[in-house]
Amino acid sequence: MSSSRGAQGAKVVAGAVALLIAVLAFPLSASADFEETPIGWASVEATYREPDNASGSTVTRTTTTGGEGGIEYVVDANASPPAGYSTVKAYLKDLMFSSYDGHGGTSPRIIYIIGTIDFGGGQEKVASNKTILGVGSDATILNGGFLIDNDEGTRPMCNIIVRNLTFTSDAPLVVNPSSTGPDDFITIVDRAHHVWIDHCDFSNGYDGLLDITHGCDEITVSWSHFYDHISRKDGAGKTCLLGHDDTNGSEDIGHLTVTYHHNWFDGTASRHPRVRFSRLCHAFNNYYLSNSYGVASTCNAEVLVEGNYFQSVGSPTLVGYGASPDGDLVQRLNAQSGSGSYETRGTVPEPSLYYSYTLDTAADVPTIVSAGAGVGKLSITAPETPTPTPTETPTPTATPPLPPAGVSDGQWMLY
Repeated sequence: MSSSRGAQGAKVVAGAVALLIAVLAFPLSASADFEETPIGWASVEATYREPDNASGSTVTRTTTTGGEGGIEYVVDANASPPAGYSTVKAYLKDLMFSSYDGHGGTSPRIIYIIGTIDFGGGQEKVASNKTILGVGSDATILNGGFLIDNDEGTRPMCNIIVRNLTFTSDAPLVVNPSSTGPDDFITIVDRAHHVWIDHCDFSNGYDGLLDITHGCDEITVSWSHFYDHISRKDGAGKTCLLGHDDTNGSEDIGHLTVTYHHNWFDGTASRHPRVRFSRLCHAFNNYYLSNSYGVASTCNAEVLVEGNYFQSVGSPTLVGYGASPDGDLVQRLNAQSGSGSYETRGTVPEPSLYYSYTLDTAADVPTIVSAGAGVGKLSITAPETPTPTPTETPTPTATPPLPPAGVSDGQWMLY
């Protein structure tokens, strides 16, 4: 696949087959128009080394299922916290991570959130095998967000689904470096893999909104709405970062495989995403509206921008950005109005080598995405039967076991 700077990419049909829609084990009733399993990188099988296994054996994750088959819990911000918990936030924190049982594995859980939970300016960790679902159209994480990283620097977290949640702040929407809040509402970092973020709202962040860095893989961000965001820290309007630093190639090269599809980047200025080193970033059928730029490829990243609609976007695509060196970027089958020219470079792998997807016509994207992206589009109902309350446990303090001989800390992905 090839292209040249400022030229329309070759019209190539995406070699994709319609994804068969499967029903997950959690009781989610969604419109037939929306997938109930992830499309894109979060659906791809990959094999990882388990560092706490002395034999150095591996585990293969075939797709992202979250808490499928696990116990259901309801976290209701409008109700009193369960016995043993001082706040509803403490209960949610315990369900997501604090009850994580060290290196022996994680319990699958499906967590339903009702109402608004104020995180007080910080992030809370999410452990592996969790599905976190907002109920209705107003389930909100206020003044904080989720951190998906690893367990005490040893095993990366994986198999996590977050759907139908609003992430926002009640701080004034003005530049104010002194205002509170985490740098991002969702941070996926430290080789975390198999994560699906779907049908969420993101607005009024302190710095960015959703960043993915440090060698993560097999991630899909879909059907989400990014809006009313200026980056209170500096006014740069930073939205989605993929790869954090030009000097981090030793960790990132061959990784950072992410799909962004059917998202609405609504008046946010930059980073939709800004990409470094990615083995393949695929942005398809997104709606870009009134942005400074759309997608930037740097540091020899491989980026395919396909079937998107750019409306009033200064630069739909960029090759190189700031002091970062150029990356490869192919654009094809996109449409635009009132926008600048495309910058392209080189060739990139075909996504259909890894997963199946169906491409909507770019001209239809504004209608499809503005009607379907964000919260309140999925019919999610909490279970009526009360669920058991886990015993609140402290964060483990024991020294984690060392990885197998020859495998450095945090470097157990096989490819």
